[in-house]
Amino acid sequence: MKYSALFSFVLLFGALYLPKAQFFDQTAIGVGYKYTGRNSLKLSFEYRTSTSSNQPYFNLGAGAIYTPVNGNSKILPEIHAYYNSAIFMYGVSASPYALEPNIGLSL
Repeated sequence: MKYSALFSFVLLFGALYLPKAQFFDQTAIGVGYKYTGRNSLKLSFEYRTSTSSNQPYFNLGAGAIYTPVNGNSKILPEIHAYYNSAIFMYGVSASPYALEPNIGLSL
């Protein structure tokens, strides 16, 4: 429960103060779904190090994952970092239960 309160505070802070910041055009809110033996929903706040998608850039983010763990629904904190080149994407995401490498295509 304390993670959901912290996450709500971060989103509220972002909604109120980041529009006035210069880097607001480099931020985004991400929503995701994944099934790897169980359903999980993800809500994250992300920052891109470059304003141009024509050059390589990093995506850095933090968020919350809603998923069942041992029969109970939990909200888990998660951080991630991705490097995007012209075509390929490499990254890693970490939560209290997993450290996941990511490799993919960036379209």
